Amino acid sequence: MTDITGLTRLDDQSVVVSLRTQHGPGLLGVPAGGLRLTWQVTSDRPGVAQVGYQVSDGPEGGELAPRDAVVSADSVAVPVGDLRPGERRHFAVRVATDAGWTPWSEPLVVEAAPALADLRAVVVGIPTEVEGPVQLLRTTFAVDELPQRARLRLSALGLVDAWINGQKATDAVLTPGWTAYQERVLLDTLDVTGLLREGENSIVLAVGDGWYRGRFGFANRTKIYGDRSGALAQVDSEQGVHAATDATWRGGFGAVRFASLYDGATTDLREAADGVHRPNFDDSGWRQVDVVATDLSRFEPRATPPIRVVAELPMVNRSLSRAAARSAAPDNRSLSRAAARSAAPVSKGTYLVPRP
Repeated sequence: MTDITGLTRLDDQSVVVSLRTQHGPGLLGVPAGGLRLTWQVTSDRPGVAQVGYQVSDGPEGGELAPRDAVVSADSVAVPVGDLRPGERRHFAVRVATDAGWTPWSEPLVVEAAPALADLRAVVVGIPTEVEGPVQLLRTTFAVDELPQRARLRLSALGLVDAWINGQKATDAVLTPGWTAYQERVLLDTLDVTGLLREGENSIVLAVGDGWYRGRFGFANRTKIYGDRSGALAQVDSEQGVHAATDATWRGGFGAVRFASLYDGATTDLREAADGVHRPNFDDSGWRQVDVVATDLSRFEPRATPPIRVVAELPMVNRSLSRAAARSAAPDNRSLSRAAARSAAPVSKGTYLVPRP
């Protein structure tokens, strides 16, 4: 076993990089318990190997305090203990090699989720048909002085998108994702500091059925996990809670008249709720939301990155010649290779009509 207790030499040719937790980079509001760190070492010298490591940590704004050095080559999922609910803590790591200690890594900031029992938000929604019009839920709130750090806690029984003052709160899609909802519903924490403004602010949620209530599975069942969709949202900062879903919110509908995971969406722009993101939007024609009875103990902080768009591909129109269409399967559910080879671009508004 290598003795590193008295090691004072510096290995200035090696560097600790890619320090992260098991939850992935950039994730806020992670579970407070069981935190683990992973890192890598790069070096200008070939064959460098880690023989030990040392972790330092401290509260935000404070000094980092080194922990005891550990003789180990471990650098993946190294346990570092628990955080307090809502705590932001800084971590850094250095490793010992045969040449000495590397410099300390760049600090990593880890932010734990608040205690979910302390959330003021509840799940709210308005009655809708299954896979019918998407709910729009909204409220306004005042900010007297811009906070240093603001967070949106967001989840849904179904799927939810959120806007603050007309700006999307996240680039994630299908939030909060599919889980065994009867046991676990994920809660996202989003940085919305830059979306707030002094004075009146608006928050709008668009809520669809998704996996929770929509058509799902080989049996084409609906309402598998529940018969009411709804959303939970809370905007808070070091100043306190600015807005939280409750019975005072208003709900209505907009341009999306149908939404299904399997069958896509139908949008009618004539039904758009123009100005819905403005604080002075007239929602007098909307209704008061219902509080959806929910076991909030099922909600837990997100521990893995959400679903995000990685690429967008253009749509391509294709037409078939009459001969190619005739070579298609009689039930028109599949096309022959000849049909595919004969495909040609068509103009906007042209439709393919299969022939038997």
